[in-house]
Amino acid sequence: MVRKRISLTLDEETVNQVDKEKNRQGFSNRSRAVESFLNEYLDAKTINTAVILCGGDKKEVSCLKSFDEKPVLLHKVQHLIDYGVKKIILATNKNNKAVNKVLEEFDDVDVKISKEERPLGTAGCLRKFKEDLKETFILTNGDVICKVDIEDMLNQHRENNTVATMALTTITEAKNYGVVRLKGNKAVSFEEKPEEPGSKLINAGFYVLEPEIMDYILKEDKELVAIEDIFKHFSADGKLDGYVYEGEWHDVGNN
Repeated sequence: MVRKRISLTLDEETVNQVDKEKNRQGFSNRSRAVESFLNEYLDAKTINTAVILCGGDKKEVSCLKSFDEKPVLLHKVQHLIDYGVKKIILATNKNNKAVNKVLEEFDDVDVKISKEERPLGTAGCLRKFKEDLKETFILTNGDVICKVDIEDMLNQHRENNTVATMALTTITEAKNYGVVRLKGNKAVSFEEKPEEPGSKLINAGFYVLEPEIMDYILKEDKELVAIEDIFKHFSADGKLDGYVYEGEWHDVGNN
């Protein structure tokens, strides 16, 4: 790692607090202590890893559809990079060459592409990435435009100390989506495509998740597992939170 020498001017009280923490945590010098404190602060504001679901059983992979004259995937990757994501995993089942072409312009992020030989589901596909998902991570549908404020969503997720936080948006025809009822930030129910929705709040296809979710996915005794089924269990157990997103949202996959 390349290190650069910089000069900082801090007030005396801050320096005293730094020195107390330095001594308490056993750092050899003040510089190493400040570096550690800054890294800890920045880590709390960002998520390093995101998984984009680019599969599906349609002829055309939805993440490659055009939105504002660019592939949806390009919008999604740029959004993640803008919020400090350093590793992006693409779960896909076809068109790897086309996906690779879209990603050629990104050289500041580590991209891993995994092709499914058979459908594994929106949660089942995560099994093969379990070693990459040891910290808080993002899971997002590849066919939605949802430019959520990731830092704000992460803050809520950590303040509530929950396993899963789902971005939610409001739509008139909610019956075509996963519908959520909230009590505060807690999702008290989650139902996929109900005939008579009890709410207009729907799953926006963007999630902040803890590695603990992998325990539930790995316990499933079937190969094909949908993330929606996991969320249904989580809502019943009080482990699913909702983050209401009022910004731009487009479901390109259903257009």
